[in-house]
Amino acid sequence: MTGYLKTMLGRLHETMISGYVFPGQEGRRRADVRTAFKKTLKRAGLPDMTFHALRHSFAAACASKGMSWEQTSALTGHKTYAAYLRYKHLFEKEQKRLLEQWDD
Repeated sequence: MTGYLKTMLGRLHETMISGYVFPGQEGRRRADVRTAFKKTLKRAGLPDMTFHALRHSFAAACASKGMSWEQTSALTGHKTYAAYLRYKHLFEKEQKRLLEQWDD
């Protein structure tokens, strides 16, 4: 866990009304976190996306920063190289873009 994330979770903990990040009414457990996630995105002014898209974006960011598939899968929970390859195309485009800057 990064220092930034630890700080943000600490701040969240100070204001939480229950042990859940997306609590239901009166701090109770929600049956489906998707509704709360979508409401949170809207309140934050973020584009509509699925919760899984965060995992996808994180895996792509790890790969674009040069993390190996072993390191990335350890953080994302992907069990196979085949699962990791779903994100590989994202960082290959970024690598090509960075190399093309050398032409300038």
